[in-house]
Amino acid sequence: ASGELFRILKPQGKFFLHTADSEAFDLWQKFYTNSTIEGKKLTGDVEAPVNTITRNIFYMHTNNGVVAALEHAGLTVSTISKLGKLDNNKELFIVIEGKKA
Repeated sequence: ASGELFRILKPQGKFFLHTADSEAFDLWQKFYTNSTIEGKKLTGDVEAPVNTITRNIFYMHTNNGVVAALEHAGLTVSTISKLGKLDNNKELFIVIEGKKA
């Protein structure tokens, strides 16, 4: 995916990546029912406020691994932030911003 992002961006093109925070995997796992874990993949149904999303896949890439993949593809990461706090002060999401050099 990082290579494809590099390919489609124009020189100096910016990207904004909003994804699940791997450091909050324990919280994400609680949203899943009928779940299975195979390697780095959590598959199951997600209990959403409106309806259940069936057969959703959560890939358990570390935050550092995502950044490393982006940089390996030739992209520059400029900002990393977190958002979406729940009651236990752990954020659900990570936001990575950067550009193509």
